Amino acid sequence: MKRFLSLVLLGVSVASAYQPAAKDRLDLPLKDNSTRFAVIGDMGTGKKPQYEVAAKMEQYRKLFPYDFVITLGDNIYGSQSASAFKAKFEDPYRPLLEAGVNFYASLGNHDNANQRLYKPFNMNGKRYYSFKKGKAEFFSLDSNYMDREQTKWLETGLSGSTAVW
Repeated sequence: MKRFLSLVLLGVSVASAYQPAAKDRLDLPLKDNSTRFAVIGDMGTGKKPQYEVAAKMEQYRKLFPYDFVITLGDNIYGSQSASAFKAKFEDPYRPLLEAGVNFYASLGNHDNANQRLYKPFNMNGKRYYSFKKGKAEFFSLDSNYMDREQTKWLETGLSGSTAVW
């Protein structure tokens, strides 16, 4: 589990508004065949700060070319209509989506469980799921309702994973 947390922390630094000095850019893990990703949460407002973070994510992707984004929940605030998903997700992240960056969502306490059905969140209709990228396996949980079924699924998935990370 330690290795998984290290990757998440790595991703968090990617999505931050921090703009590294030139000397710090050498510390980015840019090895060939590495699994690079960004992590965001509390994002779905459709307001100016979300667009600012999305712009930083796009800028950072030029320095640190990540392939996908993990969301930590609170993906869409308020209305859950099709127009709300467009205004609060598709529009702010359009440059990333058009570049082929996939988003893998997790449900947070402000999220409607039906978000699992929204195709661009890559949840495939599931409240919790796992996916592999490179040598890493990721486990996305529904923090709204950590029932015994979900924790058993996670225990089985972690113990049976053949992923390096």
